[in-house]
Amino acid sequence: MKLFLFFFLMTFLTFSCSSDDDPVEADPILGTWVGGSDQVGLGTIEIELSITTLMVDAEAGRLSSALRDLSTCDPEIFVCEAFTCDADWIYEGRRGASYLFTEIADPGSPCVDRADIEVSLVDDNTLRGTVSFDIDPDEPVVIETNQITLIRK
Repeated sequence: MKLFLFFFLMTFLTFSCSSDDDPVEADPILGTWVGGSDQVGLGTIEIELSITTLMVDAEAGRLSSALRDLSTCDPEIFVCEAFTCDADWIYEGRRGASYLFTEIADPGSPCVDRADIEVSLVDDNTLRGTVSFDIDPDEPVVIETNQITLIRK
């Protein structure tokens, strides 16, 4: 009986570990990205983003951003002070080749509370898209859209 069980298990393991199974490929957007978002009247916001998973309506990644160079900041539009922000990216799904996210800033952050993100892979190492948000939460009809370009770290 023991010999029969041994042969049965060996046969089962041989077939269940077959190399004919297609490997599960990770989505090419997963990984760590660095770059910036150009905001008119403010300057370039430096970004580091780590996307770890793509489950709809779940946290997909973590973003850290900073504004250090104030040379192009327009004091008529913004309070021109350096800042750093952290936020979660929530995966919303796909639209064609684009990935859709909602950015939710950490409480107390100087960044916009919520933004809509749409990015696409330009190639294996470049992510490009837009960041859209309400400029004034009291007047949500005024939408600001900025370009974002990131490269794989």
